[in-house]
Amino acid sequence: MKHTPIKSRSRLLLALFACLTLVGTAAPAGAQGGSVARDQNHLESLDEEILSLAARIPELRKQIAETEELQKDTARKVAAAEHEEAELRPKLEAAVAEYRRSVDALKEAIQIDYEAEDPGVVELAAESGTLSEKFSRASYRAAIGESFERLAEDAEDAEAKLRQQKDRLDGTIGSLEVLQRQQQALELGLEDQKRELAESIDNREDEAQYLRVRITRAKAVRDGLLTASLGGAFTEGERVERGDVVGFEGSTGFSTGCHTHFSVIDGGRWADPALYWRELAKPAGQIFQPFGMTDWAKRGVYGGNVHNGIDFVQGCGNAVRTAADGVIIRDIRNDGSGFGHYVMVRHKGGIITLYAHLI
Repeated sequence: MKHTPIKSRSRLLLALFACLTLVGTAAPAGAQGGSVARDQNHLESLDEEILSLAARIPELRKQIAETEELQKDTARKVAAAEHEEAELRPKLEAAVAEYRRSVDALKEAIQIDYEAEDPGVVELAAESGTLSEKFSRASYRAAIGESFERLAEDAEDAEAKLRQQKDRLDGTIGSLEVLQRQQQALELGLEDQKRELAESIDNREDEAQYLRVRITRAKAVRDGLLTASLGGAFTEGERVERGDVVGFEGSTGFSTGCHTHFSVIDGGRWADPALYWRELAKPAGQIFQPFGMTDWAKRGVYGGNVHNGIDFVQGCGNAVRTAADGVIIRDIRNDGSGFGHYVMVRHKGGIITLYAHLI
């Protein structure tokens, strides 16, 4: 159980005992009628909200399906771009190799020409009368140089164009991969919305179910079929199945925050619920306080005794469900125990579970 600091606890206890005194008095018929009317109005509101929430699910499903199609289309585009890049890669490697060969050949030709000590080919050809006298060694060198430079430039241009094409493909693939991540995040967000929506519908349907039981009980009290008491929605001896809703998480009794106090009684003694998870369903929510000599227990909050259950937090108004099949043996709104509204269920083998601080 959550508790307030020790300094303010005495004032809280006085206020709670005052409330218990008021609640302990049987409600008059007029109050019963007003309670039924409020519950019925709340139930109608819940039913409308359930319909409204349910109407949003088809649209979410449609959006999820559209997002999945977009992801498939993007994946096809990525595959096509990657295939094109794979085909381009050997061409680019060949162009780079050709460019390097042209540059190397140009360098080698210039080096050989300038290092030669004997007459060049042009001079020999001129002596034999096969070339014009105007064609000098210098013009021959220039012609050879220009020829190799053109080859090198052509190879460089081819390489540059292929590199530009590859850069464009890399950019396209990068953009598509970013788009894929965005689409995946969008789908996950839509799935989360759908899941949260389904949970909201389930919670409201559980609350509506609980209200119907409470309305039926209140009408029975009004019509004299039941005696007005501190009881909750259930009648002693009523059978429940594992997972049935027995109430909703609240902060009634000696508690300062919404949580569910879950206890196990075995052989007339408080037992650690953690030892029974094989046969009992673990309550929903995160553990706030375990069983035993906890920090609160050491401070004397429980009169020197251990904390006799486990506190679970899942959020105000969330459904609290039975841990196993059994029979309701107690459903009390307030009896001064500090549990507030609590329900007790007897299970096979005599084990009893207790669910406290319910709304």
